[in-house]
Amino acid sequence: MDIAPQLALQSVLGNWRHSLATLASVALGFMAVASIHGYNVDSERLFNEIYVYRSMTGHVIVEAEQAGEDQIEIEGPTADRILSVTAEMKNEVKNVVRFLGISGIIAGPKSSFRYAGLGYDVTQGELTRGPNWAWNTPYGHPMKDSPFPQIVVGKGLAELLGCALTSREPKILPDGRYTDYGEPLACFDQTMQLTALTAKNKMNAWDAPIVGIVDAGFRDIDDRWVMMPLADAQVFANTKHVSSLGILLEDPDHAQAFIRDLKVKLGVQNPPLRITFWKDHESASVYRNMMGIMNLFEIFMLLIIAFVCVLSMINTMARNVTQRVHEIGTLRAIGYRHSFVVRMFAWEGFFLGLTGTIFGIVGIIIVSTLLDRAGILYSPAIFSQKVPLRIALTPGAYAWLGLFLASSAATTAALVTRIKIAKNISELLQPP
Repeated sequence: MDIAPQLALQSVLGNWRHSLATLASVALGFMAVASIHGYNVDSERLFNEIYVYRSMTGHVIVEAEQAGEDQIEIEGPTADRILSVTAEMKNEVKNVVRFLGISGIIAGPKSSFRYAGLGYDVTQGELTRGPNWAWNTPYGHPMKDSPFPQIVVGKGLAELLGCALTSREPKILPDGRYTDYGEPLACFDQTMQLTALTAKNKMNAWDAPIVGIVDAGFRDIDDRWVMMPLADAQVFANTKHVSSLGILLEDPDHAQAFIRDLKVKLGVQNPPLRITFWKDHESASVYRNMMGIMNLFEIFMLLIIAFVCVLSMINTMARNVTQRVHEIGTLRAIGYRHSFVVRMFAWEGFFLGLTGTIFGIVGIIIVSTLLDRAGILYSPAIFSQKVPLRIALTPGAYAWLGLFLASSAATTAALVTRIKIAKNISELLQPP
């Protein structure tokens, strides 16, 4: 039976005071990397909520293939066919929302401004947003099925149109969701006029009041964002076409298989359809770029932390070997091989790395819990709304990170020991 691990554990427990610096460096290094990874995981969750649920695009987006720079719309019969096929796949599909792009000029009480936005299925849109984002308006109220015209606009456009929001902070829950502001704004009593070119290049006008103000999600579109019910948008644009359909899946992990099945069931369409997983869609380029940078930064930090931990382990093990040279000589004299001593110190390094990892796990749990309870909201660079500052707990990643740090510590300890005790037994037993 190999007693090296047992002796190593006894040594770590008996000499823990001499290893405090190494334990601290491993624990703090673990917390640093785990914090960055947890923030990245929560950012991934945030992007998923914005794109899939808040924007109502679902996990799979169906569009007509683009012709040059012009986006072709999906004809009404084709859209109905997609709805029919997805209804047959009800075990895989949770909900489907149709969208129609709208753009033109919106006239307020004093000035006119360009707008761009969407008409969408109001009831289906609320189902896709789910209970967390059913209330998606920081001011006013979400659109409901109604025979009367209605629009919601982005915060930036609302201010341009005369809605006084500067001194009015929306009511935001600790997890970043909106709740009823409870106070109507004066601009809600005013009717706005929207103008746009129809599918046949005729100018149409549409009068509608603002019933709510939404956060468009990204600052570069918040100053021109408008949404209205799909039925109104189709009458306004004089068309039965739709721009896209967003499909919310029961299990997003099977999205690629679902896309393949949907293509087979739909067959060849004219114009051809483009069916895309949301992460691969051109609208998610911000997501891909941001997560790519953040993941690269995480790897960079991991390498730095590993380097610091290795330096600390080199210092600790070099000191331990020097202080215990007579003990090593005695072990060699009574018959233990050079490899046994190296293995014993490698186990010491492993146990030190593992202990530091455990301290780091406790620390990151405490930090994550405190952040959740604090309910800190901040405004990221590209988002127009405040989001909660959180660090996701990822046990699987902790196991891999802990194994990496403990293995690195063991390897470092073995190399240092092998170099330091490269002497014969008589030299090791000589008095200092």
